Amino acid sequence: MKCLAIADLFINAAMMESGLKALRDNGIEVEVREWSHDSVEKLQEDNLRVEQEGAEAVALPEALLQGTDDIDILITQFAPVNTAVFDKLPKLKYVGVLRGGVET
Repeated sequence: MKCLAIADLFINAAMMESGLKALRDNGIEVEVREWSHDSVEKLQEDNLRVEQEGAEAVALPEALLQGTDDIDILITQFAPVNTAVFDKLPKLKYVGVLRGGVET
């Protein structure tokens, strides 16, 4: 199985790598990519748009999802999981979100 983890400024790539070690230890291939923002404020702006308007309101950069057609597991903190994401991940079986809330 293959896992794509999308890090951000709150849960960065190093934290994702550390937190997902158990998956690797159990034979799952894990790739961590970063949803980059210039500042925490810019990330918060995107988060607020998603919370108010839904996941379709914010598009992820194309490069973030390139070469992901064989991903089985997606793990994210704030990166929105919308129709475009599902279209790029045809083998997706599981989505893990590292936060809670009514819009999640």
